[in-house]
Amino acid sequence: MASMRFNKPSIYRKDMDSVLQTMVEEEIGPGERKKEYEKCYRELIKRDYAFSFRTYYDTLYYALKSLNLEDGSEVGISVLSPRIYLDAIKRASLKAVILDIDDKMLLSVKDASKNLRDLKALLYFEPCSQIPRTHDEIKSLGLKIIEDISESAGSYWEEGDTPRVSAGDLGDIVISRSEEDSIISTGGGGIFLTSDEIIVDRFSSSIFDLKKFIGLSDLNASLGIVQIGKLDMIQKRREVIFRRYLSSVLKSNAKVFGSSSIDFHPSASLFQVIVESKPEEIIEFAKKYQVVSKRSYTSSVGERYKEDYERFPQAMAALNRSLSFPIYPFLKEGELDALDKVLSHLH
Repeated sequence: MASMRFNKPSIYRKDMDSVLQTMVEEEIGPGERKKEYEKCYRELIKRDYAFSFRTYYDTLYYALKSLNLEDGSEVGISVLSPRIYLDAIKRASLKAVILDIDDKMLLSVKDASKNLRDLKALLYFEPCSQIPRTHDEIKSLGLKIIEDISESAGSYWEEGDTPRVSAGDLGDIVISRSEEDSIISTGGGGIFLTSDEIIVDRFSSSIFDLKKFIGLSDLNASLGIVQIGKLDMIQKRREVIFRRYLSSVLKSNAKVFGSSSIDFHPSASLFQVIVESKPEEIIEFAKKYQVVSKRSYTSSVGERYKEDYERFPQAMAALNRSLSFPIYPFLKEGELDALDKVLSHLH
């Protein structure tokens, strides 16, 4: 068995027909397909307005600018957030306040409360499909929230007659990247969504002269339309693999990252575990079965704080001992068997 890929876009050969049709129509810049993609995403996230960007970085920046905060205002972010957050916050003339996580691996409301006097907003990252079960605690802070569903799009909580809680329900602004390894991929870019008309007015003013230069192309948007159309099917397939992996991990000494509740339905872009031994030893062990794994947060804000136990006690395990494994729908049965063997022998 050849060594498996760590990640693979959920793109079927027939899905490329939509992209090829866009090329045949000779309309590949921002146009009607872009508008259709934004409409599909609005319906998915239940927001009234959307704009898709060519880069995730611009998506972050304009989302922050749309909050209309004074220069130097403080924005809270989780220590597990992507490092690119720091650059976007700095570009927006704001200041990042790095916060610990809670036992659900999400930004700690308790830590945010300690800084509430100075915080003006939260850039709320949802790592590895995790989303809050309820929003009451977070909303009680009274802060504007940019919810980043880059790794959680499609995840939801559903229990009996309780209303479903889905990724994208929380934020005043919802953003997501759409890179090759994203849950919804356009081959690169990001999207901004909101239902707040005041935010829309600010946003529209800030990009008025730039739309044709920063907007997502129809060529990329065509792929995104197909991806959204298949999201439910892909989410279900990923969850099946997730439950299979979970059964394997229960035989080991490792701990699953985040929630494994039967009421939680993860989009599962990756499968993460927290191990007791050195991650490098597990990575080498997995290679014997031709299984690829990687440390989870080497590109996070927290990579520089791996030894700061006093400041980020809850995040230490994730930063130092979290490993990610492949979970994409195209994994073959033999590859899944190999992953089961590795996951069941973690220590």
